[in-house]
Amino acid sequence: MSWDFDRLLRPLSVPEFLEARYDGGAFRLPGTLGKFSELFSWAELSALVEHHVFNPTELQLLDKGKRLPADRLFRERSSSFGATDRRKVDSAALMAELRAGKSLLLTDVHHLSPRIGEASRAIARACGEEVRATLIASTAESQGFLPHWDNEDTLIVQVDGQKRWRLYGQAEALHEDLTSGLQRAPDRRPDEILVGNGDAIWVPRAWWHDAQSVAGPALQIMFWITRRTGLDLLGELHRRCLTDPRFLAPLSRFAPVEEKRARARAMREALVDLFGDGAIDGFFRTLDEVADLPSTCDLPWSASPEALAPELTDRVQLHLPSRASVDLDEESGEALLRAGGQQWAFPAATRRLLTLLMSSKSYAVAELCQAVDADADEVRAFLGELVSAGLVVRDRG
Repeated sequence: MSWDFDRLLRPLSVPEFLEARYDGGAFRLPGTLGKFSELFSWAELSALVEHHVFNPTELQLLDKGKRLPADRLFRERSSSFGATDRRKVDSAALMAELRAGKSLLLTDVHHLSPRIGEASRAIARACGEEVRATLIASTAESQGFLPHWDNEDTLIVQVDGQKRWRLYGQAEALHEDLTSGLQRAPDRRPDEILVGNGDAIWVPRAWWHDAQSVAGPALQIMFWITRRTGLDLLGELHRRCLTDPRFLAPLSRFAPVEEKRARARAMREALVDLFGDGAIDGFFRTLDEVADLPSTCDLPWSASPEALAPELTDRVQLHLPSRASVDLDEESGEALLRAGGQQWAFPAATRRLLTLLMSSKSYAVAELCQAVDADADEVRAFLGELVSAGLVVRDRG
């Protein structure tokens, strides 16, 4: 079973979350014991520690709100690629630090775990934003960070153990620079929430909080969602201004007053043209058009021409960024699939099948044949074309 966003949020549905919760406050999502046990495990973390080589910035220790120097966790340099320092973890040193009550922070774990990577991509498709994942592990009661707020929305899933969260509410002033040391938690009694094995918690950007693991091992995955702000929109407008002649001509310090006022009016009118009522929707459309296509690899199947047409029992899913679209071109009569700044043209009869796949869910090939009432060999052959283009992958869950 694949790790789509529905599975992470359940019992809350993705539409319910996006429409009623996404722009709201912090809240707990109750789950069932072991809900996230197939997402990641202690055994997988142990294997990474034992076999992987890390950049020292990827693996860090946390202790009472401070990030400790990582050098104490690593052996001598294992390999070097250019200026990149890669090292093996000193397992004995790490175990001693965890026993002493420190927490382990592993960044960019979506690049190390296929299932966490799959879940990150599913969140990105649903929200239309960039998503990364980190991991925090502890084996004794510990506090990683002191009260603070983050510059991203965060969905935290509790794989094992328990954490006691304290939520203070939203920051009064939003500043991009979170490293100035000026953060001070609100002078109010926080709401306390216990998040246990199988639960999740949603903490929006700029929401004051801290968390402490309760006695015993605790393992959590944090999905960070980078929301665009008005400053990002202004950045896009600035990019467009770079090709607008109304902004490119030099400003004259010594021109007559009326001439300078006329120039200001012309630029203001240009900004109004760019910043119309549809500017926000246009900004998101631009982001969707240039979003990178996610890479996919399913060896040897996806690289074997004789195996490209999936069997009826195979489960497949479209592998695209967040806001791909399928439209019918009136002139050519073709179904046009657009994603990641690219476009593919297929026979019009395939539009129904493509629209079904756009849900980002996985389907058995037999289910697709039945849903679109089409010949199985034709459906399999078409899916083979999508596999060749890197647009469809098998669900290996």
